Amino acid sequence: MKLSALLPALSSLRKYLEQAVEYAEAQRKQGLPVDPNVITFFLVTRMQDWDPKINRVRVLDPPTRQAAARFLGGVASNLVSAANASTRRRSA
Repeated sequence: MKLSALLPALSSLRKYLEQAVEYAEAQRKQGLPVDPNVITFFLVTRMQDWDPKINRVRVLDPPTRQAAARFLGGVASNLVSAANASTRRRSA
């Protein structure tokens, strides 16, 4: 399999990660906890109609979609939490 076959799906994953980070940042700014499970739910609803294909093969069944959302939700949570902790350390 060529890397070029993966690029459209990887590009979409990057966009979903960006959305997840923006959502987590908004939650944090509102004083809400940055919860990866909440971010995952947000992403699952966003990814509902996403149907990526690699070499014309559908690669995202419901359990895989949930796993992808959970992975991205965890990454977004960790990024936002780490950035927040770093900001707090610098201002102390």
